[in-house]
Amino acid sequence: MQHNRIITANRVIYQQETSPELYANFGYLTNNHEQLIQILDLIDLDVVYPRSLWDKFFGRPGEHRHRFLIAFIARIVWNIRTTKDLIAYLRVDRALRLMCGFDGRKNKIPSESSFSREFKQLSSLNIPGKIHEQLILSHCSSELYEHSAIDASSIEVAERAVKTKKVERTVAAQRDKSTQEIILDLPSVCNFGTKKNSNGKGYSWKGYKLHAVVNEYNVPVAALVTSASVHDSLCAIPLFRIAESRVDGLYYLMDKGYDAVAIRDEISEAGKIALIDFKANRNSVVNGEFIGNQIERYKKRTFAESHFSHVKLRYLPRYILYRGIDKVRGLLNLVLSVITAVQIVKYA
Repeated sequence: MQHNRIITANRVIYQQETSPELYANFGYLTNNHEQLIQILDLIDLDVVYPRSLWDKFFGRPGEHRHRFLIAFIARIVWNIRTTKDLIAYLRVDRALRLMCGFDGRKNKIPSESSFSREFKQLSSLNIPGKIHEQLILSHCSSELYEHSAIDASSIEVAERAVKTKKVERTVAAQRDKSTQEIILDLPSVCNFGTKKNSNGKGYSWKGYKLHAVVNEYNVPVAALVTSASVHDSLCAIPLFRIAESRVDGLYYLMDKGYDAVAIRDEISEAGKIALIDFKANRNSVVNGEFIGNQIERYKKRTFAESHFSHVKLRYLPRYILYRGIDKVRGLLNLVLSVITAVQIVKYA
């Protein structure tokens, strides 16, 4: 305890000397406060959520919109599980309250239902996705990345699963479609999915699936959210196209679930190299093999697995309580935005 008090005292002195204005406005800042300030410094809220998108008849002054958005970002940084807990944090943490703009008689902390309505509005407008895209384009697009990995992970939710008709979709058919057409064709309802973990054991879950392109700096440069039943390979081509429109990569690493001729052709025709593990045929004879240093390059794809583990362990609850893909996508995009901003600051 004495050691912790000494560290806190030294940190207060450091903040007084290095950031006198911040200390005067907010007082002592924790790591989470500093991280929120750094994240907000990278995001242009007037660009991602301009006044032209504000609904004048939504029931509250327009200037409140950015305050809600900052509060939702803070919820991710602090890993606050529910809206009720977020309101409790805002009531006891004056620095956080000031950062969000809810300090003062005219700017009282809104109710739980107000936060719920605002998050629904933000999600329907895909504001979290625009924040993530703006971070990538503004701070990552000028770099050349050697390795990027495409992978997917289960997202469990507490809503009721919907039965869907099985529709035959092939990766080969996607090559003649636009990226938007492919995305719109992918199922987006809550249902059941099955997947093998890193130990090769199968497991099932109810909810959705997060697909992402993660570069070697653990920055998610592109992401899609689909029904849990969607096969990983069906998102490879749209993810690759989105990633290439934002950043410049060389090698794209994928496991054997993505082993399809259409995916390899899509990537090679764009002048990139696809390192995809090979499936075995019925006689367990490998259809292809890596050459040269490709094996060592492929082994690096573990950073994608660690990225998904970090998303779940650090930022997401065991079960997501939001219902509907819009809200789930909004939450996941906020998480990816926070991770992106943190990595940008780390490797700046």
